Amino acid sequence: LTTTAISLTPYLADRLIARRLPKLAAMFVFPTAMVAMEWIFTVTSPFGSWGAIAYSQTGFSWLTQATAFSGMWIIGFLIAWFASAVNTAYELRQQHWRQVATPLGAFAASLTLVLGAGAWRLAHAPASANTPVAIVLPQYANNLNYSLDYSAPIRAFMFAQTDALARNGAQLIVWPEDSLAIAAADEEGFINQARELAQTRRAAIALAYTLRLTPESLRYLNRSMLIGPTGAVAWRHNKAFAVPGYEARNMNPGSGEIATATLPMGLVQGAICFDIDHRAIMRQLNDATVLLLAPSDDWPAIADLHARMVRMRAIEYGVPIVRPTMNGLSAAYDAYGRVVATLPLNGASPQTLRIAMPVGAAPALYPRIGDLFAWLAVIALAMLAIYSVLPKRHARIMTPQPVAAE
Repeated sequence: LTTTAISLTPYLADRLIARRLPKLAAMFVFPTAMVAMEWIFTVTSPFGSWGAIAYSQTGFSWLTQATAFSGMWIIGFLIAWFASAVNTAYELRQQHWRQVATPLGAFAASLTLVLGAGAWRLAHAPASANTPVAIVLPQYANNLNYSLDYSAPIRAFMFAQTDALARNGAQLIVWPEDSLAIAAADEEGFINQARELAQTRRAAIALAYTLRLTPESLRYLNRSMLIGPTGAVAWRHNKAFAVPGYEARNMNPGSGEIATATLPMGLVQGAICFDIDHRAIMRQLNDATVLLLAPSDDWPAIADLHARMVRMRAIEYGVPIVRPTMNGLSAAYDAYGRVVATLPLNGASPQTLRIAMPVGAAPALYPRIGDLFAWLAVIALAMLAIYSVLPKRHARIMTPQPVAAE
């Protein structure tokens, strides 16, 4: 109910403010209110950016390129502006055709500019060097991997598949979130096994697992471990943002710092699943990052949506992303959000994916200016609200003057 009430605030703002404004000014109440609502929700909610309307457009690549300059807020603005522009034109339908065409023409011109810029950006995207990367999923899904009873067979399976992928040329093998459960007493032996394999095959291995803190408790750490090709531990990273529910009740959160390491391919960073949905993590991305690892664990109802959300992150921050996923859609995206490879969960075993991964960042303004577009929308909404309560005589300066019929 709370989420529904929050989602209705742009409509309420439009109802209360727009009717007190001239038509052309009123047209911007709904889109600015939509951006303000989604931005505030993203910043303050434990759900991060879940529910943002922009995720409905990830398949429209010319449009979504704009997020590299303003974040996803411009997509929500354009969607809401289209609705209010059509509504404004309808309300002006009895006026001269020029007045009716003004809101539609303004929107169409702006959308054309955005789409043209997006098309140009994709057409002029430079080729990136490809690095052989691989994803391997456990043979058990549907949360059986949370149980210590399945730890030994999953461990043997994952290391065997990782070894095979490394022998076939993969320079980096990435496991999904919660691949298996490891008892705290067994962690060092588990890590040493990974280190020996990485050193032998001269390949980096990104492990991801549940670390059970005590045998008698469900308390755990949701951990990612990157082993470099020399066998050295490159990072030991714990998930920071717990998904409301089981994870929030039982997971000990990490520090909130993004994982960072240097591999032969360049600077690699990482975060786990739900962390990618929070700007506090993504804002830590380094300009020199050539690849972001995002081990994840979903469920069927959110599999498509969550993959699209991560695809949007790739465009916003201009960083390629490899996302191995339990119970969902594993995928790799380049720095422009283009799909490089996917691996849907279909129950087949082994589940592996070899990827010729284009590493390297793309130019993006959003990481530098942050949520400036959202701030401007909030300021514009506040100005419209203030103007709406001014005495009526001041409204004449914004009221379209009637045009004589030809």
